[in-house]
Amino acid sequence: FFGCGGYRSVHYRCNVTTSCGDCLKEQASRYYNAHGDDHSNTNDDIRNINRDNPPPLTLRTCGHSDMYAQIDNGMYFPQIELLPDLLNSLPNATFFITFRSMHMWWKSLKAWPPSEPIRKMNNILRNINI
Repeated sequence: FFGCGGYRSVHYRCNVTTSCGDCLKEQASRYYNAHGDDHSNTNDDIRNINRDNPPPLTLRTCGHSDMYAQIDNGMYFPQIELLPDLLNSLPNATFFITFRSMHMWWKSLKAWPPSEPIRKMNNILRNINI
């Protein structure tokens, strides 16, 4: 869809080797560790850090695109965990929120990923702290 309009877009992976979620998590961890916050790379540590001086987050360091269709990695959700930082760092960005019926969304979660019969997304989301 975005390619037809002349925009470069990615879904999930910002480059060949890295998910957008991993890239943003690494940027936030590196920034806060360099500024005296001694935090490991866990979701809880990144979520609970001091927000007085937000990191300059950008997806451009992970690969060049005009549109990022998915920025999580399935276990870490920067669009939730780093939302204030993303808004401060990218004030002119447009944030799309897709709405679906709960029934169809739940059906999709129970079937994803198709290649993993045991580790489905609905079970993964039950076990992570968002």
